Amino acid sequence: MSLKGHTSNSKLRTKPCKYKTASYRELATTQADLDLVQAQYAQLQADYNKLQTDYAKIVNMRDFNSLDELKSWLAEDTTDCLPYLEGIFDCDDFAHTLMLNAFLDGYIVGIFATADHQLNICFVGDMVYLVEPQDDLVVFVAYTWE
Repeated sequence: MSLKGHTSNSKLRTKPCKYKTASYRELATTQADLDLVQAQYAQLQADYNKLQTDYAKIVNMRDFNSLDELKSWLAEDTTDCLPYLEGIFDCDDFAHTLMLNAFLDGYIVGIFATADHQLNICFVGDMVYLVEPQDDLVVFVAYTWE
């Protein structure tokens, strides 16, 4: 059979390919690189989402709404479980740790210092409370004034 202008014994003309043909090894390496980049992207996305959540807590920091909320938060916080190490990790470290943990959870908690001890101070409505960070004891101190 012959086509118009072609004979059965004509040679096929091949053009040189201007694209490099990838080997199986190159494709496998490229796929591994892509998988790694996708995994790194997924981790970055997860980190970004966590940072957004943490940022929202910081921007929307607040006092405790009730004494029950304060006590519930203290029950979950683990500052009081840390070991007391005189001169290394003592009352000021406990107070700072509790304040930082509150901050990370979106609550406003301060430090109340005396000459020889540090506690935490927080507001619940119009009431002021001191918190002993080593054992979570909560003591009413005063009403705020307007």
